[in-house]
Amino acid sequence: MFGFKRAGEFAALLLVLLPAVAAAAGNSLANHPSPYLALHGHDPVAWQEWNADTVARARRENKLLFVSVGYFACHWCHVMQRESYTNPQIAALLNRDFIPVKVDRELNSGLDEALQNFSAQLNGVAGWPLNAFVTPEGYPAFVVLYAPPDDFRTLLTHLAGRWAADPAGIRRLARQAAPPPAMRPASEPLTAERSARLAAVRGRHMAG
Repeated sequence: MFGFKRAGEFAALLLVLLPAVAAAAGNSLANHPSPYLALHGHDPVAWQEWNADTVARARRENKLLFVSVGYFACHWCHVMQRESYTNPQIAALLNRDFIPVKVDRELNSGLDEALQNFSAQLNGVAGWPLNAFVTPEGYPAFVVLYAPPDDFRTLLTHLAGRWAADPAGIRRLARQAAPPPAMRPASEPLTAERSARLAAVRGRHMAG
């Protein structure tokens, strides 16, 4: 139904329709120095950055993180933004049931690599946009690449429902599926190296 492979018991556990829970927050990307992240700054999705504060919030609220990785020149990333992330109904689901996180792969290559490896392991494919559902402890639990809006909406409803019904089961299977170290964010300031990468990204895209 969703255009990606499932992994037996793991996917069966995750894709069961059950009632969901609620919450929301504001989009924090509007003035981000990354052109890709700033592009999502006016989405109705309450995007956050991948950092220690965001993961701490997921722990406080006991929610899955929805971690969406892409980059400025990615065609299907822009398609999914247009079809899903500007869709008020889908945005409402993401804001209510998850902690939505946007990641620029050009700035966070370690996280991107960890999630690409997980996608290849779980689904047999990898690429962008890469959309991962991550436990509050930093373990990836499920991943999907591009999905049409109707399929994506259904997937969000299933996963939110399953998390509401059995968070311990999802945590257990996520721990078995992949190690967390590369998933743990560091609460670091903007370093000179990271600033240089941002400047390079801006320069490439301003040059056309």
